[in-house]
Amino acid sequence: NARLLRASLRAAGIDPLGDDSSHIVPVNVADGDAARTMAVGGALAAAGYLVGAVRPPTVPRGTSRLRITVTAAHDEAQIRGLVAQLVRCTST
Repeated sequence: NARLLRASLRAAGIDPLGDDSSHIVPVNVADGDAARTMAVGGALAAAGYLVGAVRPPTVPRGTSRLRITVTAAHDEAQIRGLVAQLVRCTST
């Protein structure tokens, strides 16, 4: 599922950060802007996707990101739905 998520993100033009073998998939949105990252995290939550939004002081200023955790319990439709919603949230 982590490979599917990363491939789906890349196909949507979103470059995931971190190690390709990890089930934790960081995604930089809005060039690391903390307020925009939090807004995208909130919009994803409102759409039913629990995605962590990480900002300073947890990460250095200018590197805020989403922290997506994918498990074996997620199915393909959920993963693709998350990516589609992320694209919608970041294109506005």
